[in-house]
Amino acid sequence: MSQKINQKGIFKKENYTSFMLGVFILGGLLAVPLLWSFLLGLRYIDMFLKPYIVFSLMLCACVLIVFRRDGTISWFRSIPAIIIGIIVGSAVAAASGKVVFVSGTLLGFAILLLCGRVGIEIVKLFYERKN
Repeated sequence: MSQKINQKGIFKKENYTSFMLGVFILGGLLAVPLLWSFLLGLRYIDMFLKPYIVFSLMLCACVLIVFRRDGTISWFRSIPAIIIGIIVGSAVAAASGKVVFVSGTLLGFAILLLCGRVGIEIVKLFYERKN
């Protein structure tokens, strides 16, 4: 007899670690700094020399706060995450001198979710190859 699991989240419970690794490593250290360096006209290495990498990791922390282990969104915990996101967007806009950079923060958040999904697929690829 097969068991049908009702999947409501964007990832399964066993993929939580893979998702967060993708968010923090692929997104927080690679994709978002690359995006922001392009939007701000900086070199990628400048992202690590200035406080932008801290803002990128704070954006990753927002994803960590919002998602439960089963891939669903905790709307109660998303309120502090939204506040952190607004602070990050405002801080990056103030540090860069570009007022419209709040939209870059929203785009960064979307890229983090995509990188989390890519992290799941990369771990699956290596796990299947190992077995």
